Amino acid sequence: MTAGLLLALFALALLDSLNPVTIAGAVFLLLTLRPIPRALSFVAGACLAYLAGGVLLYLGLGAVFVRVLGYLSGPWVHALLVVLGAVMIAAGVWMQRRTPKDGSRRAFKNLHPAATFLIGASVTGSDLPTAFPLIIAVERMTQAGLGLAGALAALALYVAVYALPLLLLLAGYFVLRGGAAAFLRGAEKAIDRWSRPVTIWSLYVIGALLVLNSGWLLLDGWAPL
Repeated sequence: MTAGLLLALFALALLDSLNPVTIAGAVFLLLTLRPIPRALSFVAGACLAYLAGGVLLYLGLGAVFVRVLGYLSGPWVHALLVVLGAVMIAAGVWMQRRTPKDGSRRAFKNLHPAATFLIGASVTGSDLPTAFPLIIAVERMTQAGLGLAGALAALALYVAVYALPLLLLLAGYFVLRGGAAAFLRGAEKAIDRWSRPVTIWSLYVIGALLVLNSGWLLLDGWAPL
């Protein structure tokens, strides 16, 4: 695994970690009574679901790439990346025009940790079809030819970085103790204010980079980035 691939995976995972659904869920659970078991099980469910989804995606993409690259030349691959970038930009436009929904987080309040584990897994699993940074990361792993063991190690690193905001919230709760509620309410307000625009502009930026980079390669035979 090259340093360039590691840096790319770290950057993609860091971007992916700004998931407003999982962060808001963890914040809300930490504001309930006896929050630690609920929050820990929620984080564990989210991380295991993401790791499992990444493995399945890698195995699927690996099988597809072995066959597809035998039939398609390089320009077709980059054409698909241009389409992926256009889809990401379209998803950003859709999110920007869509009215956000409120009030769904209150159902977490008195759930058993086993239930919050399943909620974390199902919420994260439902995000996988639109988890564009993970899809790009798995595509990079497949092209690098890491093999299953290397891909598992890379995905474990990716999920660890993905979990960073959730783990920092748990660490903040332990450190602040009595002042944790005020800290978490402030974090909740910040999430409500910034998570949506950050997600939208991330889709715009990554989508535009894919379109420009792969499009330029299609036209001139080399990529500027």
